[in-house]
Amino acid sequence: MIISLQTKNVLNASGITTTLALVCRRGLIGLIVPALLILGNKHFGISANLRHACAACFPAGIKFFQYDWKKEIWNFFFVGGILAGALLTVLLIPNPNPVAVNPALAQELARYGITDRSSLLPKELFSGIACLPCAG
Repeated sequence: MIISLQTKNVLNASGITTTLALVCRRGLIGLIVPALLILGNKHFGISANLRHACAACFPAGIKFFQYDWKKEIWNFFFVGGILAGALLTVLLIPNPNPVAVNPALAQELARYGITDRSSLLPKELFSGIACLPCAG
């Protein structure tokens, strides 16, 4: 029997193989980005899309943006999938419970005037009025 440090549960042999398989999968997923960059010269990620969007929308005479951005159209679909998945998650899997925070943190936030815990983004920080620049 082995005690897992992460969950403090006793694992048997099948639990070890499950944990090992999970670690291997996470490692393989983490190696996809460097493999795409090294093997296929494919820039993978959100920040690469900013360059492609600038090249597509603002075709100025800047040398950095003068390339065939249409070859990288797959990257736009990647970001579109992330946005669609986020939208579906928010709409189809709502969480009616307030955000659980440590009571000491809740007291400290209350001292700053942040008492709304109905969502991950407190209204005191992310409302339309809160986002306006400070007067003076």
